[in-house]
Amino acid sequence: MADPILQTQDNVSVSLEQRFQQGDTAALDEVIRLYLPKIRQLVNRLLAWNGEVDDIVQDVFVAAFQNRKKFRAESNLKTWLYAIAVRHCRTRNYRRMIWQKIIRMQSNEKISLQTPLAASLRTEQIAQLRRAVCRLPVKYRDVIVLKYLEELPAGRILEILNITENTFYTRLNRGRAFLQQDLSDGSEIDS
Repeated sequence: MADPILQTQDNVSVSLEQRFQQGDTAALDEVIRLYLPKIRQLVNRLLAWNGEVDDIVQDVFVAAFQNRKKFRAESNLKTWLYAIAVRHCRTRNYRRMIWQKIIRMQSNEKISLQTPLAASLRTEQIAQLRRAVCRLPVKYRDVIVLKYLEELPAGRILEILNITENTFYTRLNRGRAFLQQDLSDGSEIDS
């Protein structure tokens, strides 16, 4: 038998969904009250990086409210919020993975993480890489993230970004060149 609390949450009244879609802030407050614990639990399980759970949960509700008109009654509100949460967690995890992969690519020397000094150097490298990727123009950043973070094949990236194969390889090469230049001399990247 279904849990009555979950049943209550899944059977949110149509009027609440309608008020939420219309931008009623009281409805938003009610949606947050109903779903915050479950969304937080889901995000915590997906991220396994507690420092960012509250940020992601907040981003989920902000994104839901900003995109409320896109909500279709084909699914219930909880399912829609879960989908948003999963997408935000995937994005955050992929960003974290790309930093690690690019650092491994760029790092010619092996640093032992057994000492506090080495851990500090690694943390600085990650921060430096994050700044460099953030400075990339979006068209290059998207390709770099999809290729190295998600490890997607070129064909899939072409579909996602709706670009040609030549455009993909051009952006990938230019993105890598910008990153290499930025990481070697610290100069800003121009769009």
